[in-house]
Amino acid sequence: MEFSVNNGRINLDLERGKISSFCYKNVEICAKESPIFAVRLIKRGGETLDLTSLEAKKVDICEELKTVTYSNFDENISVTLKFSQSKSGIGVSVLVKNDTDKIVEHVEIMPIVLKPFVKNGGIGKMLFPYNEGVLIDD
Repeated sequence: MEFSVNNGRINLDLERGKISSFCYKNVEICAKESPIFAVRLIKRGGETLDLTSLEAKKVDICEELKTVTYSNFDENISVTLKFSQSKSGIGVSVLVKNDTDKIVEHVEIMPIVLKPFVKNGGIGKMLFPYNEGVLIDD
């Protein structure tokens, strides 16, 4: 799946659960392939466990709805991502189904590893404006 917005383009290999390319002004700025998401679970006692899209043993893709569900991890969770695109950006909604005794601490979407980029002697930066929130549904 490919998204292009303004001067940027990102390619996602949904079946393998990875970000395969991230270009800005047709220049690759991704230092390496990265997972599409990472989930951190917390066990009783505070020990953490990190899972990524690369570890899913089952992937269900629905092109029509622009959704993908990753499941069959070593833990009994599934993660569904719904993608949308507008003129100003790319949207990703996340649904985590957690059937474990652990707590979902956070989900990190598109943890991209960037090549160092510097222009005119300055330091290149990229800002991802994350907005945390919660929806409780029983």
